[in-house]
Amino acid sequence: FTMAERETMAFINYYANQGFKRQIQTICADTLNKRGEDPVFRFWKAWSHDAEGNPNEALREYALAEGKREIAFALNTAMLHSHKRCKLIDQEAVDTLEAKLAVDDKNATEQALVQTALFHWHSGDHAKARTYVQKVAEYADE
Repeated sequence: FTMAERETMAFINYYANQGFKRQIQTICADTLNKRGEDPVFRFWKAWSHDAEGNPNEALREYALAEGKREIAFALNTAMLHSHKRCKLIDQEAVDTLEAKLAVDDKNATEQALVQTALFHWHSGDHAKARTYVQKVAEYADE
């Protein structure tokens, strides 16, 4: 991350902690417009839609970031979460994502693990967030 991207991520984390989900959408949209497509900011824009109770919109946003290895694990985790929150659950998509996560867990990049930890933290699952922070620490020890 550049200094500007780190600053934007700090704002995203602050807004997530404060519950300002619409502000996250705005800052991510502005960043995407200024700097072009970035999977991390697309990811957080999608997360904010899901956190507002719009899992279908979140899935549309997540789909725009698919195929980016640096956040694949976090993306699949978040997409699974959103699919399970839909009124009509696409069981085939859920099964596919669960299978991907089983494989990706061992191959996730450090960046993906950090984003996954933040995803769980801001989604209220602090125990899972802690698990991924520990994995990042193990990554650093290698």
